[in-house]
Amino acid sequence: MELVSRAFQKNPVWVIVPAKSLSQAKSRLSSALSPQQRMELVTRLLQHTLEVLHNLIKVGELAGILVISSDPLILDEAQKYGALILEEESGSETERLSESEHLNKALLTATSWLFAHQSVNRLLILPVDLPLLNEISLRALLSLSTDASAVITTDQSGTGTNVLLLPAGLARDFPYSFGLGSFQAHRQIILDRGVNLKEAALPDLMFDLDQTKDLVRLPTRLKEDLW
Repeated sequence: MELVSRAFQKNPVWVIVPAKSLSQAKSRLSSALSPQQRMELVTRLLQHTLEVLHNLIKVGELAGILVISSDPLILDEAQKYGALILEEESGSETERLSESEHLNKALLTATSWLFAHQSVNRLLILPVDLPLLNEISLRALLSLSTDASAVITTDQSGTGTNVLLLPAGLARDFPYSFGLGSFQAHRQIILDRGVNLKEAALPDLMFDLDQTKDLVRLPTRLKEDLW
């Protein structure tokens, strides 16, 4: 336990996992899955993501997880894996935001909270809709990062951002730009700040569950008894 603590103090990598409410998640899959099936699938994806992260925490390769969501069921589930939780603000102003604006605001809130309460050396932004996520791919991503460099992984289309790994100096006030064309937007922000950038073409991290055609690639344990 002492060795793990030393690893955290030397190079603490924190992970922010943003998660939409279960009732709103994966609406693009509505033609193939019922609301109850989508809620079950998202729960399984969340559990899978947290399990992979928790395994890396146990061996000292990550410092901790912060899950931000407006859904109490998601926050309760996150705590089972030892994650810190942060409840999103709600209200008419938040409801008027687009999906990407909502995500960017949530990430800004979570980042600010994390830097105020934890020692952060590097910050990993990881969604819950990467069904092929595994410890090997995350280790490969982490190995590319240093205290002075950033790592980005695009989606299958090459236009979106699936994973961001930022050094603390950049992460502290990073202007998240998730949405249409986010890969190029994030890439430009990083380069404009004078930070070395590495692009990680890791297939398991590039596949995100976004359309009904993606369901065929789901691992068996995520789709078993789902439909």
